[in-house]
Amino acid sequence: MANAASQRGTPNNTVYSPLTTAMEDVNNKTAAAALGANASGGVEGGRKLFQYLGAMAACLFAVCMGTTMGWTSAAERIVCAAINCTEGDQALYISKGDYSWVGAAMPLGATIAALPAGPAITRWGRKNMLLFLSPVTFLFWLLIIFARASWMMILARFVIGASIGTISMIAPLYTSEIAHPSVRGTLGGFFQFLHTCGVLGAYCLGAVIADLVWISTICACVPLLAGVCFFFFPETPSWLLQQNREDDARRSLIRFRGDDYPEALLQEELDSIKRSIKESRENQKTLREAFSTKAAKRGLMLSMVLMLIQQMSGVSAVVFYASSIFEAAGSSLSKDQSSIVVGVCLAGATLCSLFLVDRLGRRVLLLGSGAACFVCNVVLGIYLLLLAQAKDDGHPESMTPYGIIPVLTMSVFMVTFSLGYGPIPWSYMAEVFPVDIRSPAMSIATVTNWSLAFLVTVAYEPLSNAVHDYTTFWIFAVIVLAGSVVVALFLVETKGKSEQEIQEALSGARPGSARNNV
Repeated sequence: MANAASQRGTPNNTVYSPLTTAMEDVNNKTAAAALGANASGGVEGGRKLFQYLGAMAACLFAVCMGTTMGWTSAAERIVCAAINCTEGDQALYISKGDYSWVGAAMPLGATIAALPAGPAITRWGRKNMLLFLSPVTFLFWLLIIFARASWMMILARFVIGASIGTISMIAPLYTSEIAHPSVRGTLGGFFQFLHTCGVLGAYCLGAVIADLVWISTICACVPLLAGVCFFFFPETPSWLLQQNREDDARRSLIRFRGDDYPEALLQEELDSIKRSIKESRENQKTLREAFSTKAAKRGLMLSMVLMLIQQMSGVSAVVFYASSIFEAAGSSLSKDQSSIVVGVCLAGATLCSLFLVDRLGRRVLLLGSGAACFVCNVVLGIYLLLLAQAKDDGHPESMTPYGIIPVLTMSVFMVTFSLGYGPIPWSYMAEVFPVDIRSPAMSIATVTNWSLAFLVTVAYEPLSNAVHDYTTFWIFAVIVLAGSVVVALFLVETKGKSEQEIQEALSGARPGSARNNV
């Protein structure tokens, strides 16, 4: 082991058979026992500090996503106050109807960009694409800052949405590809955690700053900061091996695992990735053929179900229109205070999920999250029904003592949502697809997510007006319940499993059978 570092410049050309694989497993266990645990996280997965930092840097782009979504609620009061301004005024001229498209333009842009983003990520790499999107996002935030007409703001939000939609694919993918299976769930939760931090930051800006230009200026700085921090981290070993850059892939993996990571374990990881790439190249298929396998179909189905529940739980409506929901519910808190409560619950609960996902597993957290979100939607619907009846009777003040109910209900909703259906769909999506279809499959799942976000954003107010707020939340409750039944019956647990083990579980193959046939 003392010479492990010096041996890393020589590629390993071992031909694998069941006998050599078994001998290597024995050697790996011996090496792990000899090294024991260290202060940086133990031999399993190597030194994890650089993995944590790399995931954090990539997921800083999720803060951009959060500030972009939370900005809608933060800016609503300011923009709508300027509705009566003329175009010649210095203030922004925008109609109430146009402002609804300001909110919807972001998920629409994300939906349209997600499909072509897959091939671009495959060709140009995860790191290069994120670094490209940093200045693009910044430039169109500048257009929002200097906007003097509604079309300028809608255009800027659309392009920023396209950038955000691509980021929502790349950041979880980058994190999954650099993480050891022992911490993959925790690192995968970084994306949603930093996303919620961005939402909370935007809510706070809206509460303390009355100038939309300054709010937008602060939001514009986020993608630049993310780009600078991420610049110092390498490309993922998986993408480098896809480009036949084996030496670069080895150096990248050493940086993420540490210089003292056992050579046998390092080579095993590299060889596992190479075997997956080799198999995909030897079995070139059309996109339709690639999705014909049981594992691919099941992985795509599960990813899309999780994305469906994530968006149709009503969370997008809450994030975009938090202030309006609390005001309509007659909450005793101010609109800004209510929004900040939601943001704190989002961020705090998502932080807790980072410490639970690799302990409890994905299934337990998703089922608990689904049950709680179902109950919260039902309770909020009942409250809104009673409030509507009180208004019809001419005594809306009778519900004033109960104004804390929507705040508590939505806070519990956000806490439980952030423990399960908030972070896990993004990380699960990056875990269940094999390398040969990962980019197109993630594109399809991401399109599903953002299409539903756009639908909920556009349809929430018209639907609420047509069938009342309480019916809308009951619809969300039914969708969460139905989706959770699918999760309970069909979800494949990915906790602590390698890519190969996950594919075996999805296909129903006997564990280890694929490896033994290599």
